[in-house]
Order: sequence, then structure tokens, then C-alpha cells
Amino acid sequence: MCGICGIIYKDPERPVDKQVLMNMSSKIAHRGPDEEGYFIQKNIGMAIRRLSIIDIEGGRQPIYNEDTSVVTVYNGEIYNYLEIKKKLEARGHKFRTNSDTEILVHLYEEYGSQLIDPLNGMFAFAVYDRKRNRLLLARDRLGIKPLYYIDNNDWFLFGSEIKSFLAFSEFKAALDPEALHHYLSFRFVPAPMTLFKDVKKLLPGHLVEYHIGWKAPMVSEYWDLSLDNEEDSMPERTSTNVGELINDAIKIRLMSEVPLGVMLSGGVDSSAIVAGMRMAARQNISTFTIAYEEEGAHNEGFFAKIAAEAFETDHHEIVVRLGDFIEDLERIVYFLDEPIADPAAIPIFELCSFSKDYVTVLLAGVGGDELYAGYGAYKEAIYWNYLRHIPRSLWENVVIPLFRLMPERVPGRNFVTRLHKPVEDFFLGSSFVYGGFSEAEKANLYVEDFARQQSGLDSQNIVRDTLSKIPHASPLKKMMYLDTKHWLADSHLIMMDKMSMANSIELRTPLLDHRLVEQAALLPDRHKLSFKKSKIVFKNAIGSKIPKEILLRTKRGFSTPIDIWFKSGHELPDVIFDQKGIMGDLFRREAINGLLERHKQGHGDFSASIMTIIVLGLWVTAFMADR
Repeated sequence: MCGICGIIYKDPERPVDKQVLMNMSSKIAHRGPDEEGYFIQKNIGMAIRRLSIIDIEGGRQPIYNEDTSVVTVYNGEIYNYLEIKKKLEARGHKFRTNSDTEILVHLYEEYGSQLIDPLNGMFAFAVYDRKRNRLLLARDRLGIKPLYYIDNNDWFLFGSEIKSFLAFSEFKAALDPEALHHYLSFRFVPAPMTLFKDVKKLLPGHLVEYHIGWKAPMVSEYWDLSLDNEEDSMPERTSTNVGELINDAIKIRLMSEVPLGVMLSGGVDSSAIVAGMRMAARQNISTFTIAYEEEGAHNEGFFAKIAAEAFETDHHEIVVRLGDFIEDLERIVYFLDEPIADPAAIPIFELCSFSKDYVTVLLAGVGGDELYAGYGAYKEAIYWNYLRHIPRSLWENVVIPLFRLMPERVPGRNFVTRLHKPVEDFFLGSSFVYGGFSEAEKANLYVEDFARQQSGLDSQNIVRDTLSKIPHASPLKKMMYLDTKHWLADSHLIMMDKMSMANSIELRTPLLDHRLVEQAALLPDRHKLSFKKSKIVFKNAIGSKIPKEILLRTKRGFSTPIDIWFKSGHELPDVIFDQKGIMGDLFRREAINGLLERHKQGHGDFSASIMTIIVLGLWVTAFMADR
């Protein structure tokens, strides 16, 4: 696991200064504290910061092919690299190391831009062909590893984190107003946008190709989910097949020359990971979970202990307090690079910080809800099937008026107005129940001039564009596809990557093995969700392996008590209007103060919306001050 960055000057006679490259690399030193490496060939330069996991002694980067005509810098893990290496050696390729990185240069020699096809892993890499003056950038299929780039008339930059660009003096950070508008809806910035103007986030399953001398890079898609499957074509042994693949996905992610452990929440996903490790005869499993002083559904320590005792792990419980939230939030926003208003960043950061004393690699059960329909929001697709037969006149004249009497943001209040609308016109991803601002709410937040400037934007168009690729899919598959492409890739995975790498921890996600993802996408809806059950095929596959108390427990998200913290008498930092400038120029102070007061007085839970504004304010302070 590493961090990479690079520069290409459009002027072939302009040489890259190694010191500039070193300055960029130093900004992401937390991603790779063990080693650093550089490649410079006149107007192109690439840098790597390495966290040593595989072939600790021999896997130094950059890595070259036999005649050094192809060079790569790489962030990630390729779990089937030994199998690929054998095939490449049979074709005459010579290897200098035992690292997974080296297969990239030889695969490029064989297959060019199709080198990704055989890879099973998480990755973001750059391959430079010195003979053809060709740079190839790639991000893995699901977006587990991040990759950013910016292109202008004079230079092209790329990197694992945007903050490396800040060390390049010719890059001038500025806020993108359109990206801001969508951030307030989703609580993250949907790709390819970032909140930094002109900086692009490479989409999962995409490549960037740039030839020296080209005016602009070429972006292309190499992978997408296939949803075209007839229900009667599914194998009878579906649960068995899913279970076998889950076990293999876990097993191949246990390769490591350093200690590894598990993020154990006490839910079915992380418990399944520990069960798979036990089946693979893994000894001395370290598990880590988060607890809070405040009582409530966010406290999962009880269930985590059940799993830890059942699998006899070396278990650790980390207590996160309000003081940790106040003290660390500013650092967390800096490490995130992009504003992501997911409160889970706080406990993930604290867990990784604690676990660093015990392990260098953590496995996590990320992705199970997106693959097998675990989120409560997906039940709307089932309700839709039952309720759409109610006459529209009865629904609009009786049911909707009754539900509008309910308090704001009470679950179900807005569902009744969505029943007769297509998914494209109402679903913003799983975040739509977690405090994103509506178009009307955003207009009320903005100062008058900015509201006029933003009036032509509609965040729902992001959803429509994404779902235009699967027009004939079921409502459930549309919801899950959107969450996989945005909520998972643009928010949760980036948050998990940045919080773990901030502490020099490698995070592995077995349930996002692309074979599992492809298999799950083809499963009929009835294998995933019913009126009473969720994650049906997944629970059937792992049900005999985990404690019944965990299998049968009510679904809970990885939540935090921010609703309680925001109501407490403690003074949170005034991060929203602590400077004259962007925040004051864009937002009405009275609108934000009103939101805070409504939350404190118990008129609704607005904690997620408040978090969205606070994270934005901290991001402005960290990256836009004095620029």
C-alpha cells in the first residue's frame, strides 16, 4: 500500500525538478512511511511513498521491465499476482523481485491497456512507456483506491491525494461552485468532480491514457457491472456458490509479511470476515471495535464481543468520546482531502490510530450492504411493488395529506410522495436518508447572489446520468447500482482509504472482490430482499458460520452519537464562519444558526446536515485559506 504522484510538462524541453517532485511526495508521506522512490525522464516525473507489505526487502519502487523501457509506480495489492507471475514467466518474462508490483510492467508488455483484465485486487497505478512516450493511469474496478488528476495547457498532474498538488506552486486551489452544490445534496462530491476546481477524480473501472504531445488525456471505461440476467438462469446452489466465493475472497486477502487484523463491528459482514479467517486456519486473529460513552444503537460493543468470543480473537475495544471528535475533526478533514460528511470517519480514524500499535493491515466488511441489499432504504423498492397498485387518486388525495401531518424528516413521510416516481427522480443514494439538503433547502442556505448563480443546477441530474446506463433494470438494482457507483466509491471507500492511510494502515475489503460483485449484480432481486428479510443469499451463505445473535440482529449502520454531541452543552469550534471569505460569501448565517437551534430544541435530528456544513467549513479553512 502506497501513495503515488507525478508531473508531466507539456513542453518536452522543460525538465522536472526532483525537488518539486519530492515536495509533492512529502505531502503524502503518511501513505508510505517506509520508503520513497523517484523516476524522472526530462519532462516527466513520478514519485512513490511505500508502505511495505509484500516483498518488504525487494519490492522497492519504481519498478521496471527487463530493458527498463516500461516503469510503474503503484498503490494497492494484487491478490492473484503469484498465479499471474507464473504465466508471465512461462512466456519468457524475467522477474527481479517477489512483489506484486512487478507483474504490471510485464502485463503491459503483453497486453498494453488491457493489462488490468487478469488482475484481482485494489489498485491505482501509473505505467509509463518510455519508447512510446505513453502514460497509463488506472483505478480499480470498485474504486477502493483513489486517484486524481488535473490537466491544463502547461502541465498534467496525478496523485493518490489532492494535497500533493498543493506542493506544486503552479497549482492554484479554488473552489468549484457546481461541486459544492452537489456536495450539499450527497454529502460527498460525485466523481469525476472534486471540490477543487479543475481537479478530477478518476472514476472506478476507468483508465487515463496520455501521450506526450497530446493536448489532453483520453479517459475510457474498462469495466462496469452487468445486470442483464434472467431469473430462471440462476444456479440452484446459489447460496453455496456465494459462500464458496466469499471464503476464497477472504483467504487470498490474508497474504502479508506484516501483522493483520479485522475491523469488527458485530454485524454480519465483519463477523463473516472473521469466520472466513478461522476457516483458513488463521491463528491469533486481532479484532478491533469502537464503543461510545453514550448509550444507544450506535454502541455495537456487545455484539462485537459475542463474535470475538465465538472466534476466540485477541479483541480490543476503543472508546470514542466527544473530546476526540472535537480534537480530531480538523485533522480528519485535512486527511480526507475532499469534504466527506460521513460521521463514521471519526471512529474509523480512531480505530486505525489505535490498531497501528498491533497490526499494519486491517480487513473490513465494507460492501456487503451494496452487494446484497442491506440498507433500509432498499425496502422502498419492495414497498413499491406492493403499493403501486393502489389507485393514484386515493394515494394523492388521502394518503399523502395524512403523511404530510408527520414531523419533518420522520421516516416514511417523504416516501409516500415518491411512490409513483421513477428511481431516477427521487433517489440520491443511501445518503438521501442521512441529511443531504434538498434543492429548496440549498436555496435557503445560500446568500441571494449565490442562490441565483446556482439556480440552474439540480443534483438529481447526477443520478439520472448514472442510471441512464441501466434504463431497464429493476428499481432495486437501480438503487444498488447508484450506491455502488457513488455512495460506495465516492464516499465510503475514499473515507476508509484516507482514514486508514492517515495512520499508515492498509485496509482490505474481501466483500468487494470483483468476482463477488459481478456475481451479486446478476442475482435476482428475490435472492437479496423481501418484505421481511434483507441480504437473503448472503445470510444463507454464512449463517452456519456466525453466532445466531449476530445473524438475527436488527440491521444497524456504522453510526456515531453526533446527534447527542451536537445537543450537548459543550462548545464546538466555530468552524463555519471563523473567517471572512468563502463561507460568509456563500451562506446565510441565520439559516445555519436556525438549523442548529432546531436540532438543539428537538424539532428533528439535523445532526447529519450540521455535520455537512461543519466539514465544509473545516475544509475551507484547511485548503482555501490565503489562496
